[in-house]
Amino acid sequence: MGVRSEVYQVTIERDPATGVVVRETWANEEQLPHRPDGPAQINRDSKTGVITSEAWLQNGHLDRLDGPAQILRNAKTGSIYYSAWYRRGRKIQAPKSPRTRSKATSKNALPRLG
Repeated sequence: MGVRSEVYQVTIERDPATGVVVRETWANEEQLPHRPDGPAQINRDSKTGVITSEAWLQNGHLDRLDGPAQILRNAKTGSIYYSAWYRRGRKIQAPKSPRTRSKATSKNALPRLG
């Protein structure tokens, strides 16, 4: 098999007063936001540097197989306050975790925590 080569443009924007990277964007050769193994757009708070949002994009569309494609965080704490799952630009329901299934639907249900 041959080696497949991909070229990406990464744009970094810094806050002039603090020097903090406030936005990082990955784009493919067609200039569409795209990153196969991480968020294509990352925004940070200019004072704290805490990541405030992540967008996992493939060819300009929100898309992620193993987690939420859109994540919003509190600028002070970094705590996630919103997340949404997308496939090929369409919002989908988050898959049910084994911990959220009832005993009636799963013989091997995990014990309830807390």
